[in-house]
Order: sequence, then C-alpha cells, then structure tokens
Amino acid sequence: MVEVGVRLVLVAAGVVLGVVGAFVHPLRLTVAGARVPVLLPVVLVALLALVVAAGVLGRGRPAAVLVAAAWLVTTVAFALPGPGGDLVVTGEVVSLVYLAGGMVVAAVGVGSTPEVPLAAGRALRRRRAGRTPPEPPPVREGTVPERHGTAR
Repeated sequence: MVEVGVRLVLVAAGVVLGVVGAFVHPLRLTVAGARVPVLLPVVLVALLALVVAAGVLGRGRPAAVLVAAAWLVTTVAFALPGPGGDLVVTGEVVSLVYLAGGMVVAAVGVGSTPEVPLAAGRALRRRRAGRTPPEPPPVREGTVPERHGTAR
C-alpha cells in the first residue's frame, strides 16, 4: 500500500514538473546580444533527476515510466490549442527542443534506472513490512520432508 502512495506522489510530481516546465522553458535572458533560454536546461535536468529518483524510490522502472508518462501527457496537453486557441508550448524552436529533449531525457532516466527482479522486489517488500518467510525445518538424512501449510 505504501508503494501505491509513493507512486501517486511521484506521478503528481511529474504532472507538476510538466505544468511548471511548460510555462518556464521559454524564458530567456539577453546575453551578449543573444536571447538564451536559461530555464530550459534547468527543467530538463529536473526531469532527469525526477525520473531517476522515481525509479529508485518506486523500486524499479515502472515507477520511472509512470513519472515520464505523467510529464509527457501534461506537456502534450499544453501543446494542444485551448478553447480560445492559445498555446502554452508553441511551435518555436525552444518549445520543440523542450519536447524532444524532454523525451530523450526521460528515456535516459528510465533506462538508467536499475530493474529490481520480481523475487528480490517481493523479498524487499516483506522485509520492509517486517515479515520474513519462515525458515524450512532441517531435513534429516533418510526422511521425507514435511510440507508446511498444506492439508493432508
């Protein structure tokens, strides 16, 4: 149950980053006569950090994929025209770099997340919950081991 809560919080963080990134990625400063989008790299690094953190905190790639998908769906929603025809993520070069770069960064983040094998994940969940599987009794030479938990 805790993992579901952690994943919901991570997905919410992906949505928040998508909303914030959609609005701040085109902000520019004039440096030596050229307008430079200063927050675009900040948003992309934050996305990479969030996807990798989701993979670690969510115990595997599915959590990282959820966060990347939440970011992508939110960003694409802001790239579609609203009721008045307004766009937040426009067709400018900086917006296209934001979309394409974000997808690449998210894919790198998901790919760099270590995959937790299913059996190891179950053992981790049991250990976190304070439950460990019972140790089987030792088998003596020449005897048939007794089956625990089965009716005869």
